[in-house]
Amino acid sequence: MDSNCLTKQVYEDNMLRQASTVFPMQKDAVRGKSSREPAHNQAEQTKTAPEAVPLTPDEEDFIRAFARASLTVPRALEADLVRDERMSLNEYFTLARLSEASGRRLRMSELAGTSQLSLSGMSRIVDHLERQNLVRRERSTDDGRGLHAVLTDAGFDRLRGAWPTHLFSVRRHMFDHVASADLPAFTAALQGFASACAGAKMAPPCPDDTLNPA
Repeated sequence: MDSNCLTKQVYEDNMLRQASTVFPMQKDAVRGKSSREPAHNQAEQTKTAPEAVPLTPDEEDFIRAFARASLTVPRALEADLVRDERMSLNEYFTLARLSEASGRRLRMSELAGTSQLSLSGMSRIVDHLERQNLVRRERSTDDGRGLHAVLTDAGFDRLRGAWPTHLFSVRRHMFDHVASADLPAFTAALQGFASACAGAKMAPPCPDDTLNPA
């Protein structure tokens, strides 16, 4: 997500939280919805509305650093792979996940899910890898309906060749900046973020006017 878009989204979220706290009867109007609801529904919303608790300076620093790293680190890792291996980060992780799976194969739906991609998005990645003979599709032997992505020997060799580049990149961009004693706590926090957000749907792109405000 563009950083300007992110900043606007955070600003809008903060405004909505403030509106629901200061003006609980008007929060739906702030969202662009009709505020003409039965009084008992409005009273229930007022009772259940969570209290907006301002971030501490440390929390503010963390969320800003996290948002920046979420954008810059994947770009840096991909830039190294594209430059040295002519491979995208999604392609690398697709090969890696298949190499770790039993029989070096996964259902397409499962592969998409573990990669946090749509099935159509994963299909495009597998299409590209299949053209290079790194992956092939096979009909499922379980029900004959689903498709499996299967890592070929050439794909495994390609992954093994790209691994040193990715390893060096990850250490340079990430682990050289993290003390080893911090890793367990940091890993647990990230896993908590991912679990809490697992059911969240992808937000639609920001309109052009959010990227170029007047």
